[in-house]
Amino acid sequence: MRGSGGHLMDWEEDLAQRVTGRAAGQAQESVAVNAERARAEGLASRSTARAIGRRGSLPPTPEWARRAAAGAGYDVDPLEDAA
Repeated sequence: MRGSGGHLMDWEEDLAQRVTGRAAGQAQESVAVNAERARAEGLASRSTARAIGRRGSLPPTPEWARRAAAGAGYDVDPLEDAA
């Protein structure tokens, strides 16, 4: 809606700022949670964990893939991989 002066009404501007601020806050929180999870699992250094948090995924290293497969219930034998 537009006010009589042709400007957005104050409540519309306020609502737009709240929605934008909330979305930005949720994105920052998601980055922090992903980074903390990577650090807690010992999968990354602090700087790498921050990058992981921004990307939202873990790096696809062979060790990471092995852990993921073992966690999914697959029988993973490192000696078999070396042969």
